[in-house]
Amino acid sequence: MKPSGRIRSLDGLRGVAAVVVVISHGLGTVPSLTASQYPGSPVPNVLTMEWWLNYTPLHLLLAGTEAVYVFFVLSGLVLALPYASQGKSFSWLTYYPARLVRIYVPVVASLMLAFALMFAVPRAFTAADGPWLHAHAELTDLGLLAKDALLLFGANTLNSPLWSLQWEVLFSLLLPIYVFVAVRANKFWIVAAGLIVVAMLASSYFSFTAMTYLLMFAMGVLFALNMGSMHALGLRIEQCRYSTAIWWAVIATSAAALMSYWVLRPLTVSYGVMSLSKPIALVGAAGIVFVAAFWPTARRLFETKAILWLGAVSFSLYLVHEPIVVSLAALTGDRTGFIAIGFGIPLSLGVAWVFFRFVEAPSHRLAAHVKRTMAAARPALKRGGPPLLIPE
Repeated sequence: MKPSGRIRSLDGLRGVAAVVVVISHGLGTVPSLTASQYPGSPVPNVLTMEWWLNYTPLHLLLAGTEAVYVFFVLSGLVLALPYASQGKSFSWLTYYPARLVRIYVPVVASLMLAFALMFAVPRAFTAADGPWLHAHAELTDLGLLAKDALLLFGANTLNSPLWSLQWEVLFSLLLPIYVFVAVRANKFWIVAAGLIVVAMLASSYFSFTAMTYLLMFAMGVLFALNMGSMHALGLRIEQCRYSTAIWWAVIATSAAALMSYWVLRPLTVSYGVMSLSKPIALVGAAGIVFVAAFWPTARRLFETKAILWLGAVSFSLYLVHEPIVVSLAALTGDRTGFIAIGFGIPLSLGVAWVFFRFVEAPSHRLAAHVKRTMAAARPALKRGGPPLLIPE
């Protein structure tokens, strides 16, 4: 594996994270469970289902929000890797149109699917169905649909996972700035990583939402520009006598950090203490990415055929699953999570495969065509355009 090349195990990690998001939304159909997770709700009694699924390692199976943090670190890493390997020969002129095509074509198609399902299966949810399903009772008009499709202003509950795409798009647009800063901080990348965590702590405490999420991508960019150092660290761990124990310690520590909100919540209600959870979770997400990339055992797991298939369809799965889960809950009236998990997950996987084949994969080909077209026009564009932030 080349430190600056494509790391297939990270594709598998993305697939597993997408499945975790699906499970979390499937269990969102259980009113008592979702009520116990909303801010301000009391900590449930020990040994109840709500306690087990929120405050034990079982929560890793439904840690949808934390899985998105892993997505953000992965996006920062994956988008910055081409620059890390190509340097100044990397073309920002071709990057932008290709990237936007790959995001917006599947997003618009997923919104059309969600809009159709909303009318096919009415969402007559009430407060008794729990706060998560009740929020999905809201009807969406074409104006809100257009707002969701733009992504830059968040998402309503027609297809709520799109909330994360707002930050994906902003990061994609700001990537040259991220790279510009990261290149200049590269000699002190450990200090830079610490500063990202400190800055995120401040932004989380003062509720600067945009900065909080955008800093997560910065950790991935820093990771990408220091893949050689990360690779060397992984090799040093492998050469240790107790390497397996060290890797498991990294996994356990990273998982606990990723779940920091649920570790802290039973201990305190102090806003200042709880604001620690997001920067700690970022450290956990980065640790999980490190393990998936550089522990040979983890790489073999995440590079199995089934998990790589999940990675291939992960974006499609992320985009299509929630309207399916919500429609099943509305159609069947089941509030145990059995239908949403037992039928919703395989149905979502099937729809995701179809969506990938007929929407996402063609969007990749279109993006590649746009990239080739822009590359052919690049000399003329460079002569007539303003100087780029990072010279080509």
